[in-house]
Amino acid sequence: MGKMNIPPWTGMAELDGRTRSRRGEPGCCWVPVADVMECVDGYVVQVELPGLSLEDVTVELKGCDLWVYGTTPDPDARERERTRPTRYQLLERPRGPFARRFTLAGGIGRTDIRAVLKDGLLTVTLRKSPAKRRTIPVGE
Repeated sequence: MGKMNIPPWTGMAELDGRTRSRRGEPGCCWVPVADVMECVDGYVVQVELPGLSLEDVTVELKGCDLWVYGTTPDPDARERERTRPTRYQLLERPRGPFARRFTLAGGIGRTDIRAVLKDGLLTVTLRKSPAKRRTIPVGE
């Protein structure tokens, strides 16, 4: 009997379809795409939030966890305000509530946090506390 060479992504289309179909359902949350970079003096977290405004996003630091959450406004509501209702032929962009949690190493300075939302990219910069940074000597 020969061994089967099944690509690992075989079931991904079905899984993606199930995940995508749940977006926007009550009680479901979508997860935005993000990058986290650690620098010598802190962290930079970038989260893609296309089409959102400052009122739609909340950023909180709870312990060592950075939380980014909010709600994507219903595109139908915006459209109804401007023109007559629209029937979508394809709707792939996520809508409804979203949340993302990032667990960062300790030593985050509580006062040195900056968040900027520009062109659909949220950039959160967190500086490490100087007291928490230290060099540990290595001996023989």
